[in-house]
Amino acid sequence: MEGEEVITYYNRVLGRKIHRKEACKIDLTVEQYMEAIPWWAQKAPHAWKLAAELKWCNEAWKVKSLAAKVRRVKMIGASHRQGSCSHARYKKKLEQENKRPISDIEAYAMARRGDQEGTFCNQNTADKISEISRCLQDGYNTLAMIIQTHLKVPIPPLVLPQLTDSSHQGTSGGSNTGHMMNDAGRGEVGEVNPIED
Repeated sequence: MEGEEVITYYNRVLGRKIHRKEACKIDLTVEQYMEAIPWWAQKAPHAWKLAAELKWCNEAWKVKSLAAKVRRVKMIGASHRQGSCSHARYKKKLEQENKRPISDIEAYAMARRGDQEGTFCNQNTADKISEISRCLQDGYNTLAMIIQTHLKVPIPPLVLPQLTDSSHQGTSGGSNTGHMMNDAGRGEVGEVNPIED
């Protein structure tokens, strides 16, 4: 959690309580970070020190981190809904729940569902999904044409989840437009007629 090390330092070393809001504005030195090693990093103090040197006390990293915070504040809605699960773990969980294989792109989309059916939690996700789907479509069509032309092998159409346009309310109440993969419907993309001899 952001500011956790500062809170630990103030409690453990200075014997003083500090609120998270205030802690997030305070920078510690590498030496101070070393006095605030959390229980879960006690067995790897060298890794903790490297993190302090290369990230938290590194000016270039601080600039990059601040820029990311500014971007996040501008984002309408949540960035995702998969909690602390990694993409691979969330995908596996979805496969168990749905009792079928789930593609990476479908897991990505499902982790970013909006409050309402057929929506995403932010516009950035809607844009990414549209771009990924377009690239898959273009790439598959090109590859299918090459294989059919040179090898004379018919290629079945690519099946991708259908995208539907919808206006919706994001998680923060702001209105944005997004695309959502329709779980029920599947559309054929890239259907190419085989080359006749």
